[in-house]
Amino acid sequence: MRNKFMGSLLAICGISAGLVILALSQCRKKAAEEEVDIIHEDRYIGNIGNMKLHLPTCHVLPDPKNRIAFKSRSEALDAGYSPCSLCRP
Repeated sequence: MRNKFMGSLLAICGISAGLVILALSQCRKKAAEEEVDIIHEDRYIGNIGNMKLHLPTCHVLPDPKNRIAFKSRSEALDAGYSPCSLCRP
């Protein structure tokens, strides 16, 4: 059985859920934009664990905690990093 308050409650819940979804999508969008900024700033990503050098677009990038950023390829090579055989920086 429905009463006059159920419709209002559903409408309020629908609006709240919509705002939550909107807020989450904005957070995801902002995080994606920040990731793009990081990729553009750092031209090369080094894997601290295996001393491999990657392009920011490589599909085998290390976890963020295992990354080191380099501005140039020569800087990374001088630090002892070797190029990834997949992305070939």
